[in-house]
Amino acid sequence: MKIPDTPFRYIGFVVLVATLYSCANYNLYTPRYDQRLGDKMKREIENAPLKYPILAEAEHQRIYDYINGIVDALLNTGLLRYKDEFAWEVKLLDDADVLNAFVTPGGYIYVYTGLIKYLESEDQLAGVLAHEMAHADLRHASRQMSQKNSLSTVLAVAGGATGTGYLTDIGASLVSLKFSRSFEKEADRMAIRLLCATDYQADGLAGFFEKLESTESTRLPAFLSTHPNPGKRVEKIKKSATDLNCQGSTTNRRTYQRMKRWLP
Repeated sequence: MKIPDTPFRYIGFVVLVATLYSCANYNLYTPRYDQRLGDKMKREIENAPLKYPILAEAEHQRIYDYINGIVDALLNTGLLRYKDEFAWEVKLLDDADVLNAFVTPGGYIYVYTGLIKYLESEDQLAGVLAHEMAHADLRHASRQMSQKNSLSTVLAVAGGATGTGYLTDIGASLVSLKFSRSFEKEADRMAIRLLCATDYQADGLAGFFEKLESTESTRLPAFLSTHPNPGKRVEKIKKSATDLNCQGSTTNRRTYQRMKRWLP
């Protein structure tokens, strides 16, 4: 006898949704999906030079080598889960008025020249890069997408849908994605662990936020929207570095100031 099609057939899926929401680390997407989405975003960014003016690497090899050296130091800590799976490719965006950096799923990192000029030492830039790399390695974009899409996806599956079309591809709009407060805190914690495993001063990221406190609000980076008080962030970063007993002291301030003169 055929069982009537009733709402009870969805009970298991509703339980699944509730279970997912109770787990902060759940992700409906695979790491390979992060890679594919990052590849798509990279192409879209490269095809929009007016909006994203990428500084040509061939013409500015010295500065790219310098920044890639910082990224390599963070990768060599062995703390990044997707060190060998994600791209970890850096591109500089030539806009002196923008204090920002962002990362796509899959590890494509974009840093505005305005941010590089704004910072004062290499450990501060290492802190920003570590924070962005943490977002990618912790897969915050796809985890945040999962939280938004889990209900519609599960209901689609419950209705008999198959395939990946129900996993929303939001493409280049992720560039302006504002991560949740909990994800920002998680990225800060991982950034400190990364710096702590290098020779850099582990609270370099705190130096960045200390400077931001004296910056007019109209120039604050977009990624600070979930953290309106840089001061509290500084306190937490310094405390975490102390709790981890980090020993690094490298800032490379003079070298960094020399490097900034290479920028257009």
